Amino acid sequence: MTASISPERQLTNAIADELTFYRELFFLTDKQRDALQQDSPGDIPDIQQEITAVQSRIEQSEQTLRQLRDQSPDEFDRVIRSAPVAAALANITELIKRTQDVVADCAQIAARKKAEYQTELGQIGVGRMLLSGMNKSAGEPQFIDQRP
Repeated sequence: MTASISPERQLTNAIADELTFYRELFFLTDKQRDALQQDSPGDIPDIQQEITAVQSRIEQSEQTLRQLRDQSPDEFDRVIRSAPVAAALANITELIKRTQDVVADCAQIAARKKAEYQTELGQIGVGRMLLSGMNKSAGEPQFIDQRP
């Protein structure tokens, strides 16, 4: 004899899973911010791969929630309003907001680092022009700005 899970329990479990996924997403984005701040770019691809996997699980969970809602809209609305589910949904909302804040921080850090790298590249380019101007053969005129 197999015991079937009630729609209410199935919905409660799906929302609990969703909360777990959003927690994991928050921690991974925070880890990504730390990697950017600590200038550890080698960690970022691995973290991004984990983030992509969590996002995929969130999409699957949301699809399950939509199916449960479509199967029994009245039951879905009743369960959504229950105290434990409402608290979980409030936690999800807070995690989404905090994750968005962390992602905005990551974007700012990345933009700042990009500007720093572009400045360094510009300085390297000036140095390269100076060196190439100094390495001309003895019979040729030397021009720093590369003009003949």
